[in-house]
Amino acid sequence: MVCDGGHGLSIGSVGGKSKNDVLNVLFTNSVVKNSENGARIKTNSGTTGSVTNVEWSNIQVSNISRYGIDVQQDYLNGGPTGVPTNGVTITGITISNITGTAASSAKNYYILCGSDSCSGFDFVDVSITGGTDDSCNFTPTAGNFECACLVTA
Repeated sequence: MVCDGGHGLSIGSVGGKSKNDVLNVLFTNSVVKNSENGARIKTNSGTTGSVTNVEWSNIQVSNISRYGIDVQQDYLNGGPTGVPTNGVTITGITISNITGTAASSAKNYYILCGSDSCSGFDFVDVSITGGTDDSCNFTPTAGNFECACLVTA
């Protein structure tokens, strides 16, 4: 699959809807270019639901304008608040062999999880470069991923 423009390979927003659970999704062998995001999970702040067993593998990204990889639990009124909530659990996430570039104004990685709401993340062979100011408050439990700016929520 080739995605040119748009929001990238995205889940969400989850929470605050009539159906709030996403289960068993696979994105594989894809190219994402000229998009806001590469891979993304977005949940609405202060709501409930779940995202379970989602995998991105063998993805090439280029010219990503906002976030190379984005997991955010702080979305409200059209943007991130910087304060995550934990009503939507995110578990069993695998990101493997995602490489490419973000624009210089973008963040390579933005991972902001609420207290104890993210678990079972496995990031292997992930390398997105070109962006600045990574922001992560959660480290995947397995794999060789490193966020340049680990912060505490």
